[in-house]
Amino acid sequence: MKNFDSLVDIWQTQKNIPDMDYQVIISRFKKSQHKLKFKIAMGLAAMVLIVITLFFLWMKSYYVYITTHIGLAIFALCGLYYIFTQVRNLKFLGSVSFTETPKKHLEKLRTFKLKRYKENTRNFLYYSVAMGLGFCLYFIEFFTKVNSTVMYLSITLTIFWFALCYFYNKKVFVMREEKQLAAMLKDLGRIEDQFK
Repeated sequence: MKNFDSLVDIWQTQKNIPDMDYQVIISRFKKSQHKLKFKIAMGLAAMVLIVITLFFLWMKSYYVYITTHIGLAIFALCGLYYIFTQVRNLKFLGSVSFTETPKKHLEKLRTFKLKRYKENTRNFLYYSVAMGLGFCLYFIEFFTKVNSTVMYLSITLTIFWFALCYFYNKKVFVMREEKQLAAMLKDLGRIEDQFK
């Protein structure tokens, strides 16, 4: 009788995973994946337009100082870097196939989550520093043509914009994306747990 009671205790303490409808989980995963792809695609489209506009203005305007050209080149390189990383992210999200096992999906998604976190934190810092340097170099020529009030206002607004993007927008963005990726990982984890 003791053995039976021990077996009952073991049975009751084991992890109880409720049955789930795989179609609902896969549908929810696809919906989350689609939202993430759409967000990345919108950012990519905006950056492509910005880079095209930047190149157009760069070629059509006359700049005296070499620092302005260096600043614009830094802007262009930052834009191209952003485009490259977003294309790579879209390519990854498009390569996710539901013919693989949930374990492979989980590994791919965990790797993607780590990559995105690195892009949104450390790489964003480098990106911001490069953009700041580009602004400084671009503003050298700009400030020779404007009065001191416009100059101080431009510097103040640029610093405010950088601070807002770095200390607030980035944190909100990273938090939302981490939450979305964590939900996707949780759904795939639930499917994988069913196969254990």
